[in-house]
Amino acid sequence: MTDSFDPAMVADLDATAILARGEDPLQEILAAAETLPPGNVLHVRSPFEPLPLYQVMAARGFDHRSAQFGEQDWSSWFWHTEHPPAAATEVAAMTPAPAGVTDLRHLPAPEPMLWILEATAGSPEPISVMLRWFPTPLVEMLEPQGWVVREERAEPDGVVVTVRRSETGDR
Repeated sequence: MTDSFDPAMVADLDATAILARGEDPLQEILAAAETLPPGNVLHVRSPFEPLPLYQVMAARGFDHRSAQFGEQDWSSWFWHTEHPPAAATEVAAMTPAPAGVTDLRHLPAPEPMLWILEATAGSPEPISVMLRWFPTPLVEMLEPQGWVVREERAEPDGVVVTVRRSETGDR
């Protein structure tokens, strides 16, 4: 099993939005899983770790991987056990990130932005990340909180961005 999924092979389903409407997302998740082509991945976002869903999906022949990005922000990826997703060739061919820079290019949206928001919430220290493109929406979210988001350099397959606390006259 690979640690990164080819974004072209990922189908997204936001169970958080369904739950917020007071509805049960299970039937929608199962319908999406049923139509998932071999080698593809179903990405489910939820406000909690979906422990019961793991059992339901395993009984239907799916493996999974999950990650928590915030107190009420989980992502779970499901794929057919018999047809695991191949490593993302796009990721393998990417220019390596410079030393000291966290490479987030392999994560599907919105995980890179969530990762950065989590990192800035937990520490005042600057962070350097490599992304597929400059995160304009992140600038609008972080600047009012006293953070500066700056492009350090562009690469053919991404951009190195530094996020740090604002200093006087920095904005």
